[in-house]
Amino acid sequence: MTTIDREYVIVPIHLRQDLIQNCCTLLNSEWPRSESARLKSLNESCDDFPTCLILIDTKDSVLGHCKILLFPRVRHSCFIQSVIIDYRYRSQGLGSRLLQGVEEYVAKKGIKN
Repeated sequence: MTTIDREYVIVPIHLRQDLIQNCCTLLNSEWPRSESARLKSLNESCDDFPTCLILIDTKDSVLGHCKILLFPRVRHSCFIQSVIIDYRYRSQGLGSRLLQGVEEYVAKKGIKN
């Protein structure tokens, strides 16, 4: 878990299973997809990648999401498949906070690129 200040926390979704439905709703608000397909994708999140990180506030509201994947056959490298911030919270620097948390998370996992 990465704390970015007292108001927001970045955590892997697989450690907060109780927020998967809220994350699904956020993602489908921007990129509509069947709920079952979306939930299947979110439930693939794990410590060894792919990993979905969520940005939550003190009330456990899901404000942002980011999915990180490893590059196949390229050591110590990953890429960000998607990033979203709830439209009601955009232009407040939360996307930058989420991406900073992503950088910290992957660095702790030994990912350099």
